[in-house]
Amino acid sequence: MKTPFQTPASASRSFAPRRGAGVRTLLEAGLGCALLMVLAGLLQRFGGGVGVAVANLPLFLSLFWLVAWPAWRLRPIERRRWWARTGLALSRAVVLGLLLLGVATACSVGILGDHPAWNGMANVLVWFLLLRGMVAAAAVVGRRVRRRLRWQLIVSHVGIIVLMFVTLTSSGSVLGLIAVTHLIPPHPVDMASSIRDELELARAVSPLNRPRADEVFRLIYARRLPVRGGSPLIAFVGSPQLPDAVGLVARNGAILQGRVTVGQDGKKTRPATSWIDLVRLPPVRAARLRNLTLRGRAGRDRSQAQGQNAPESVVTLPIRGRNGAVTALLVLRVTDFQPTQQQFLRLLLAIFGVSTIALILFSSIPMLGLSFLFSYMLARGLTRRLESLSGVATSIAAGNLAERAPVTTGNEVGRLAEDVNQMADHLQTTMGELEAARAQSDEALRLRQELVANISHELRTPLATMRAHLEMVMMRDSLPAGAAPAVEGGDVSVPAPTLQALQAETERLEALVDDLFALSRAQAGAIEMRLEAVDVAELVEEIAALMRPLAQREGRIALSAEVLHRPLYARADRTRLQQILANLIRNAVRHTPDGGIIVLSVSREAEWILVSVADTGEGISTEQLPHIFERFYRADPARSRATGGAGLGLAIVREFVELMGGRVEVESVVGEGARFHVFLPSV
Repeated sequence: MKTPFQTPASASRSFAPRRGAGVRTLLEAGLGCALLMVLAGLLQRFGGGVGVAVANLPLFLSLFWLVAWPAWRLRPIERRRWWARTGLALSRAVVLGLLLLGVATACSVGILGDHPAWNGMANVLVWFLLLRGMVAAAAVVGRRVRRRLRWQLIVSHVGIIVLMFVTLTSSGSVLGLIAVTHLIPPHPVDMASSIRDELELARAVSPLNRPRADEVFRLIYARRLPVRGGSPLIAFVGSPQLPDAVGLVARNGAILQGRVTVGQDGKKTRPATSWIDLVRLPPVRAARLRNLTLRGRAGRDRSQAQGQNAPESVVTLPIRGRNGAVTALLVLRVTDFQPTQQQFLRLLLAIFGVSTIALILFSSIPMLGLSFLFSYMLARGLTRRLESLSGVATSIAAGNLAERAPVTTGNEVGRLAEDVNQMADHLQTTMGELEAARAQSDEALRLRQELVANISHELRTPLATMRAHLEMVMMRDSLPAGAAPAVEGGDVSVPAPTLQALQAETERLEALVDDLFALSRAQAGAIEMRLEAVDVAELVEEIAALMRPLAQREGRIALSAEVLHRPLYARADRTRLQQILANLIRNAVRHTPDGGIIVLSVSREAEWILVSVADTGEGISTEQLPHIFERFYRADPARSRATGGAGLGLAIVREFVELMGGRVEVESVVGEGARFHVFLPSV
């Protein structure tokens, strides 16, 4: 059974969440974190021109990889109740988060040589737990979403927008942080003015009070006395930006009071030793800056010393006495804001959060609402068409092969509907053929049973007649069954009528067997037709002359042939055509009363040669016409078998005509006679 964390077999297995791979997942996360930290260390040591923000980016990515990869790859807990699964998943996530915290600390100390702050490392545990909870919740929601295609389409559409939104926000936050760090320097003049104001408020400069001035400097470096003019990013890191050096200098350049920071964190300071120690500029530039300030104007110099990552600014402001004259100089040296590793991560998260909230408030909510509405309408139309297809498929599976799916679009759904309709057509055709084959098989079985019954019935009559005559002979001569004849010479005298009856019945049996054999061979296609050009007009005259005595003997019936054109050639078997005409004439003689007329005629109709046999008999009713070509069917059941025939003649006629590529038709009016038409292909 597929779990929510599993992917299809076609997906890449290397990136799919694995089952039972907790140790491997931890190793993968630690290895990726270590490699990214190595890159961060190389950029910090040898990438002097890239800036602290760019150098710290791999560090941020290393921590993100460390918490995101295990949160995604960790296998789910299954086959337990929901409360047991929740408890085990939470405890396992906490244990794995602590292990990841240890991995992050070890990599930071071993690779970067920097012991991380515990509050920063605690974020690893917090973020891992949050991401793991989000992944687990997404898995539960995904399991439910996969049950309905409509929600899959909606979630995929909205998810793409959210992913794009997060990607743009993240990349924008990183680029914005780098741009703000490099392009927006602090305002050292404002910072120097703020310090001068603090000195004046503390009455440390008018007149000069060195202890008070030193106390002001100590409060500034102790972050207890805020100053203006720092970088705009200071508001996000939570600690004020401190000057690298600040001091009071006399007009002659002597140090009245000053402090210089020691180290990069600015927490330690030392007393300034000289004017050059405060400004850290070449003597010429330092003298020009001091002379400008002595004339009552603020001086500023901005430069980047060799070996420094960021430029620094030197600002000098005049300190005026009560008479307005310049009595001293306030010197301030400050470096452009360069965040530490922790400050960079905090700034990145802060900017990301602020930009995310701003986008959500001003654009994301209406955009997501419109996107959800659009995707819902699109998905609803698609799923309705698919549900319609599903209903049609269900109906077809239930046996309603006449059901068809509406084709309303030309896309994949429309082509699927066309395929379903083609499948239904094929099934309907196949089922029709199967039904026809079954009906044909049933009909063949019925005809076979009927044939056996008719044959047994037809053979029973002549056999009974022959047996009755033989019994009469045996009774007359007192010849027991199985005994030898008692007369001299062993002969038994048989009356002439008996012999005639036996001969007639024997001939009748022979004719019946011949007809059955011919009909069976014709229906099986075993009769070989020698098709050739036959002059039908000549053949009709011959068969009329041959059958005329029979018609006269049976009932003084007149038999004539009407041939208007000659020759009339048809593609036929001469012998079988003679048999066809003979059967039709016998059938007409059998159903024509004494003194009637039978007419044979030949004509051409388009590509056919038409041979007609018409009589003035009793005719055939409309109900009987569809059955007269069936085997053993007789239009008049009251007529005896001796006079009415066995009912095979017309069946033989139809089979022979169809084997020659023609057809036979009949038309009749009760009391006026019948007319049989034989159509043969002309030559």
